[in-house]
Amino acid sequence: MHLGGFSVEGDWDTIHRANIVGCYNLFEAAYRAGVKRVVFASSNHAVGFYPRSQRVGVGVTVRPDSRYGVSKALR
Repeated sequence: MHLGGFSVEGDWDTIHRANIVGCYNLFEAAYRAGVKRVVFASSNHAVGFYPRSQRVGVGVTVRPDSRYGVSKALR
C-alpha cells in the first residue's frame, strides 16, 4: 500500500523527489520483487482546478491546482 509522499505544496525539487521519483521507485521495486498488486491513493488536487460547482468523474482530464497536484496527476 502506498500512501507516502510530500502532501502539501512545496518547491518543485522536493515534490518531484518525494512524489514522482519516490512513486517510480516504489512501482519499480514492486515489479522487480514480483508483487502482483500495489494499492495506490492519489489526491483531489489532480483535478482541483475545476470549478467547485462542477461535478467531475473518473474520466475527466486532469487539471491540477498546484505543483503538488501536478505530481499526483503524473502518477
